[in-house]
Amino acid sequence: VADFIGTMNRVRGTVEGEYLRLPAGRLHVGPRIAEEILFRPEDVQLVKDGDAQLQARIVNAFFFFDHTRLILDVGNEQTIVAETVERREFSPGDVVPVSVPQEALLFLE
Repeated sequence: VADFIGTMNRVRGTVEGEYLRLPAGRLHVGPRIAEEILFRPEDVQLVKDGDAQLQARIVNAFFFFDHTRLILDVGNEQTIVAETVERREFSPGDVVPVSVPQEALLFLE
């Protein structure tokens, strides 16, 4: 992760058609074939179970004045960072359903 772009999530998985498979679920990447993608923490959305692409386990939660930063385990020793303004208790070990919009994904060429 380069310092000049701020915090960026970077995950590797297995390509399955238009999806990138991770142990926690799969992300829709569209027609691009990429085993590695990037996305920003603010693009990770906490959603209802039925709308989730990933079921991520909370590793840690940090409360800031205007948001909470979550460190989430998505499997294969990979973590992602999510930022949310949702006001509730987040505890390590809890599983949260999350999604990342396809248009928020960045691909390494």
